[in-house]
Amino acid sequence: RDEAVPTIVQYISYEALSAGVDEELASSAMALFVYINRSLPMQDSLRLLCSDSIDGAKSLAASISQRLDVSSKRAQLLSHHEMVDLILDLILRDLRAESAREMNMSHVLLGFPVGSLGDEWEPTNIRGTRDCLSLILDLLSDAGFLQEEKTLGFMSKCYELIYRLTTTKNIDQTVTAQRVLYVAGKLRSMSFWRNHLLRFL
Repeated sequence: RDEAVPTIVQYISYEALSAGVDEELASSAMALFVYINRSLPMQDSLRLLCSDSIDGAKSLAASISQRLDVSSKRAQLLSHHEMVDLILDLILRDLRAESAREMNMSHVLLGFPVGSLGDEWEPTNIRGTRDCLSLILDLLSDAGFLQEEKTLGFMSKCYELIYRLTTTKNIDQTVTAQRVLYVAGKLRSMSFWRNHLLRFL
């Protein structure tokens, strides 16, 4: 059973020649992923879904980020719209929790390293793919995407996610502070706040 879960996770990012097969397999795999994540204690869920390894965490993050990428480009379709919404809610659920300072599923999906400490803290490159954080920043930078009626609702969730990643409230752990500094630096490098302020003026 434990060996089957990583295989199921890989189907989240599955792309078939037939769009119908693509959606059915990805949706079914995602449903199993969400069920496991919500049914088990956080550490047990991480251990099962990530195969209790750093490579497993990378693979999981890659699958979810690839699915977010694919579905965000097809968000006019209801099934893909719901998939984007589900992934954003999944990440926000952990960030909103009081235990958000501890390693949880949202940190894995956002590409943060698992169990890294000290000055060498650095998000892991996921096989050349972007993580969910990079994809979410891309969504927020796409004015056309956010202005479409069917995808406009994603904007508030994306902004809330950025807020929760950069807030300094109750920081009392080195790794938590490093996450905040990393995200803040990433936003600064792309002039995130300036560009978004100008957009809404």
